[in-house]
Amino acid sequence: MKILFLGSTDTGFANAIRSSKPILLLFFIFIIGCKNKPANKTIQIEFAKPVNGFRAKIYWTPQYIITNLDEKERKWVVGKAILELERIADKVKYRIDYNLSIGTLVDSDFKKSVYESFMNHDLPGVITVQNKTEKGIINKEDALFYERNEAFFFFKDVNFDGKDDLLIVEESLEANDKNKVHRVYEFQDNELVEFQYFPSLVFTYSRNYIGKIDYSKKEISVSSYYSCCEYDIDFYRLDGNTTNKFILYKKEKINLNKPIITKYYKE
Repeated sequence: MKILFLGSTDTGFANAIRSSKPILLLFFIFIIGCKNKPANKTIQIEFAKPVNGFRAKIYWTPQYIITNLDEKERKWVVGKAILELERIADKVKYRIDYNLSIGTLVDSDFKKSVYESFMNHDLPGVITVQNKTEKGIINKEDALFYERNEAFFFFKDVNFDGKDDLLIVEESLEANDKNKVHRVYEFQDNELVEFQYFPSLVFTYSRNYIGKIDYSKKEISVSSYYSCCEYDIDFYRLDGNTTNKFILYKKEKINLNKPIITKYYKE
């Protein structure tokens, strides 16, 4: 390999270049090696059975990262993903770009197996999800049990118009955050329109949070617990005539030893 230098060869800079040839040679070899390095492997996740009248595939290019927040370390397999849905009735296709994350604190056996396969370098090019078409018996203690445990995406009417919306599951990359983030889309004239705001905590069920969807009142509530006897409830409803934007309109502070304190927010 020849390194061309334009200008006088008697300058100090030129001498420095000549003396650094071995280092520069290694640098160029490194650059060429990186350029020829194969791209990250794209995994295709297929769903064996239709989901809510759609055939579904996910194209995912995973990478390994470590997050560290507040001295808490979490390991992740993260990558750009494309969810492709084809409606069986009319063959209309929808594609959505998002980030698919699988961490060490996942609550899905399937995701755990994917994470372990990636770490063992034996992740196959095509993964088939043996999804169920029926939910079975409803968990009476937790009306949103199945939605909370969906690993990738699901359909549910969350804006009270009687039509199913699409909810894509993303996981927070913060080290101390176990909550999922849901991106919500509404079907409008063969297009998917993302919600401007949706309170994702409604699908959280833990010691600190419990969410509910009240279809009779057309509102969503999220309870935040400080103790067994003290908690707040945030109430959300659709903003005016919109169908894809929720607003916080009321908060109740509950203390079993005191009267309820209610605060209303201006719309």
